[in-house]
Amino acid sequence: MANVSNYSASYEGAFLQPGQQHGWWMTHSNWERLLANFQVNVSAHPWVFAAHTPPPPQELMVTDLRSHINTSGGRVLYFNVRNTGPNPVRVYIVCFSFITD
Repeated sequence: MANVSNYSASYEGAFLQPGQQHGWWMTHSNWERLLANFQVNVSAHPWVFAAHTPPPPQELMVTDLRSHINTSGGRVLYFNVRNTGPNPVRVYIVCFSFITD
């Protein structure tokens, strides 16, 4: 039966302007188990502070997801979060899910 684990991280700082991107990386504590058979999903979501006020349109995209093994056997996922919308984004959430059998 498949197992799913989830993790999230956030960015809050200078505005991510339209067309700009942030580089991210992450590791997992149990790569040996994951490498047997796994799937990784990554998504990014703008954060809206005032639910009662309609926010300006915001859109983010996860691009260039890459899996890397270095010379010491360490494993890292690299990816970018790009602002593909018409307005700056100040805060966003990145969500990860790992599916293993």
